[in-house]
Amino acid sequence: MWTWSSTGDVIIQKYWDACQPDSYQGTEEDCLEMGVAYNLRWNDAECSRQLSVLCEDG
Repeated sequence: MWTWSSTGDVIIQKYWDACQPDSYQGTEEDCLEMGVAYNLRWNDAECSRQLSVLCEDG
C-alpha cells in the first residue's frame, strides 16, 4: 500500500499510470515518479534513481 509520508494517508489510485504500481520485473520500486513518459501520471520507481522532488501541498 502506498501512503503519503507526511500523513500516512493512502495514495489514491486514480493518479497512477495504467498498470502501475507494478514493481517491474520484480525490482524493488518503492518510490514514486511522474513525467511525460507516463502521460504526467505516476509510476513506481527504484529509490536509487536520481529524480526531482515531488512535494505534497497540504
